[in-house]
Amino acid sequence: MHDILPPYINIHSHHEAADPEVLTLVSRYAHFDQRDAKQRYSLGIHPWYISDAPVQLEQLAAHLGDPDVLALGECGLDRLCTTDWDLQRKTFARQIALANRYRKPLVIHCVKAFPEVLSLLQDARVPVVFHGFNNRPSLAAEVLSRGHYLSFGAALLREDAVAAGVLATVPADRFLLETDDRQDLDIREIYRRASIIRKTGEDVIILQLQKNFQKVVQT
Repeated sequence: MHDILPPYINIHSHHEAADPEVLTLVSRYAHFDQRDAKQRYSLGIHPWYISDAPVQLEQLAAHLGDPDVLALGECGLDRLCTTDWDLQRKTFARQIALANRYRKPLVIHCVKAFPEVLSLLQDARVPVVFHGFNNRPSLAAEVLSRGHYLSFGAALLREDAVAAGVLATVPADRFLLETDDRQDLDIREIYRRASIIRKTGEDVIILQLQKNFQKVVQT
């Protein structure tokens, strides 16, 4: 892991990047063995793409000990996808167990399933990041009360986004920022927007998120 972090941290992206000022955690849900040595990764089985869970879990476990793999995810539950609900739950639970075994933080995908996800996460003994958070403040409070982190992305660019209101009040040591699937979006834009929403300098955000990232990945 890095002794000196670059200024910007992108905790969740589906696109590899080569910007020396940004540490991007590249999320992969398949082809776990096809990685660029210069990148840092989060590997996990997305609920949309569960096909042969035992094989996928075996493939995932084979790479979680690799030094370029800093997290497990994204994984979780999604009420809107077509994957069998029981299969989603079992696969998510197995990934929580793997995260505990390999001491990797979890990056969570959660769609209309917060009670179920939070219930299963009671077994997690690693840091947990809810990615792409854009939900009501009461849910944010519940997630935070469990000791988890919130990650905010492109939703912050919309003036009326619920995420903006949540970010304005979230404790400084409990959030991260991301670009998710937006290849056209520079993480610096999210940082600038976050500094406006939180009414603080971008330099303050940069330093805080470096600390938050180090706590999450336990470096």
